Amino acid sequence: IKNMFLPERVRGYYLFSVRIVGFDIGKTSVKATLILCKGRETIVEKCFEVPIQSSSAADYPERASAAIKIILDQIPHYDRIISSLSSAQAIFKELKLPFIGTETIKKVIAYEVEPLLPFALNDAVIDCMVTKEIPEENSSVVLVAAVQNQYIASHLALFEAAGVQPDQIVIDLFALYGLYSMIPSYAQQKGGIVLLETETQSTRMAYIYDGQLRFIRTLSKGLLDQARLVATDLNISESEALEHIVRFGLETDHDQNYANATKKAFGSFFNDI
Repeated sequence: IKNMFLPERVRGYYLFSVRIVGFDIGKTSVKATLILCKGRETIVEKCFEVPIQSSSAADYPERASAAIKIILDQIPHYDRIISSLSSAQAIFKELKLPFIGTETIKKVIAYEVEPLLPFALNDAVIDCMVTKEIPEENSSVVLVAAVQNQYIASHLALFEAAGVQPDQIVIDLFALYGLYSMIPSYAQQKGGIVLLETETQSTRMAYIYDGQLRFIRTLSKGLLDQARLVATDLNISESEALEHIVRFGLETDHDQNYANATKKAFGSFFNDI
């Protein structure tokens, strides 16, 4: 009833406390973070990670839904669910439009981006982020994300099978950029910056220049590719190499042979990036 008469927040200030569960569903595990928003504070209360069991006879959607349910069963109370969709499933286009104001831009953005899409506009969900406003030109630079309906439907089905419905779906690197922009020391940095999210089989990248998100890309190489190179160099199994990478990263004081192998493997990886 309170939300009928009062807004949830005013100018970034939460009038009422809100608990939000954020989900990141990968190929091998489901991660979630429970946060509490109150006043001007955002408090991380708990983090979860549940493996998607590969040994089960069930298919991937069933196993992923089961992992979602395991996490939600551990949370006695929450107000909202937000889930991130992989940027690998989206197409991104940067546009410059002769408008200022998010509401105006959202009204026309679908028609502006339609000629640039490799699929019909009706087959996709379109959203955008204003990355720069140019008042003297009365124009805005916008990064548009287009996701085909089939990917949205598949994502929603994972939650429906777990007996819940997300309140919002976001693009993972849009959300990461939003978090980055909220941190004052990062927001003031100039020049080119790359945000990386490296998983076992892929790496997602967001390129920022002078605080402006310019483009997002996905590279089909991840930690497993680096583990394979390290395993070959050290004559160990890929699983052992991957465990070392996850535990020790690029530390040089753990084992010199391991340090040399990882330096070689990741040198090639970062050159690709």
